[in-house]
Amino acid sequence: MDEIESKIYLVYAAFLHDIGKIAQRTGEAAKSYNNETVYQMLMPYFHQGKPSHFHALYTYDFMEERKHFSYCKVGGGEPEDNIATLAFKHHNPSTPLQKLMAEADRLSSGQDRKEKDEADEQDIKGQKAYLKVPLQSLFGMINLDKEKENKPKDNHYLPLQVFPKDFKELFPQKKGELKPNYGEPLTNEYKKVYSSFCRQLDEFVPEIPKTFWELNQFFILCERHYYSVPSSTINVPDINLYDHCSLIAALVVAAYDYHRENGLNDTSVGDRSLKKYILIQGDLSGIQSYILNFKHEATSGLAKILRARSFYLQMITKSIEKKILDELQLPPTSVIMSAGSKFQILAPNIQSLSEKMLHIQFQVDKWLLNRYMGDVSFQIDWSVGFSGNDLLQGRFTDVLVQAGSALDQKKNQKFQSLLFQNVWNSEQFLFSEQYDLLQKNGACYVHGYYPGEIQDEDSEFISRVAKEEKEVGTELAHSEFISIGNKGKTLPFGKFSFDSTQNAFRLHQAEDLIPSYSFIGRLPTFSKGNKNNSLILGIV
Repeated sequence: MDEIESKIYLVYAAFLHDIGKIAQRTGEAAKSYNNETVYQMLMPYFHQGKPSHFHALYTYDFMEERKHFSYCKVGGGEPEDNIATLAFKHHNPSTPLQKLMAEADRLSSGQDRKEKDEADEQDIKGQKAYLKVPLQSLFGMINLDKEKENKPKDNHYLPLQVFPKDFKELFPQKKGELKPNYGEPLTNEYKKVYSSFCRQLDEFVPEIPKTFWELNQFFILCERHYYSVPSSTINVPDINLYDHCSLIAALVVAAYDYHRENGLNDTSVGDRSLKKYILIQGDLSGIQSYILNFKHEATSGLAKILRARSFYLQMITKSIEKKILDELQLPPTSVIMSAGSKFQILAPNIQSLSEKMLHIQFQVDKWLLNRYMGDVSFQIDWSVGFSGNDLLQGRFTDVLVQAGSALDQKKNQKFQSLLFQNVWNSEQFLFSEQYDLLQKNGACYVHGYYPGEIQDEDSEFISRVAKEEKEVGTELAHSEFISIGNKGKTLPFGKFSFDSTQNAFRLHQAEDLIPSYSFIGRLPTFSKGNKNNSLILGIV
């Protein structure tokens, strides 16, 4: 079986394993409630004399209504390992692959008491509090006044809803502003979210995609419905279901690759001392000095160039990020952080990783040195491995500190892959072609020291980089969408171009295009016009 297909099934199972929580919180009884066989299959134990983990029953019912998920079998597992069983048996796994999913669920929660918390959530003091708890905003927990560390927190909450069209409805609200009132059951709101999710999943994403980048539409659907749903209502309900599922997907795919190479069995799956994971980091250096580098402050089209430089550097980072995912055959959910010109990828600790990363670093160094003559560099580090234990009880902070130190060391070794390969590569220290152009045409009137390559309308010489910046800056001001593929402006890997509103969607068969990224944080909505299409364009 194709490994990418198997990983897509794992991602689906990760995002659907807790759909039963939304269904349970509607207040309606599970259809399989009186089925003793299903009870025995799904319930791991009894809590205080009562069965627990009822949301697994609802996930089971969800899968029973969508039989095609049970035909999606994951390679390397048992015959019964498919999307459906991996999703609804995550509290009572019976195969190594099911236990892999259950372990990812527990690690994503970052605590050993996952099972106990799930059980307690069923009925707190007999009041069914889990039906009433909204998602708490993190911003209310921020305290910038050190002298008032013990001041009462100004808690705000997100209204439970499908992602709204009016962005004003996205803002967290105080207790007194919530509708329904804080402390009242949210069953009607959960009914709306659950019915909308089921309808749109069946209508717009009826088939399992064949490539990672076609998952984009499924992710958008999940985020629209999960973003305001608390993954757990125990203690502080500050993690939404979408983020919880995303991390599970990253963990289970990385662990799947690790165990495919090192053996998949009950003992190794549950061994949290094994360093199964690698934290890959990427960081772009030289941003400020490059963006603000002009020969004259009165340079024509200065605003366009500034806009283009900032945008271009962001696209470079995205291009490298995607290349790593493609080479390691990881889904987009493996990117656990992507902000500004940095990213972190949760990858498997496998033998082939280092060789692939070395080659990617070499390609990146070569492209950036040729284009920006050392002004801009990109460092990638993949030296820090970690185990399941490192994800528990706050230990991951130590992993991040270690990773940060390793990346800082890489920043002191810029372009090492080009300059030193067992011996110094003296040719790479010289910009011979650029020097010849500089002697022939003089310096670019924008940068001041890049060689002039092209004459503009005023017969002044400008570098190709500066010319592209002017073009991109002009298009950015008038375009709504951007696509990444094989056409347009060059990136370290692939190219990008701008598109008009009427071409916002492309059929998934378009081989030269891939899903891109939103630059204003907007989530596209579904409509009849894009049914069965893959969202491949991001909003600028």
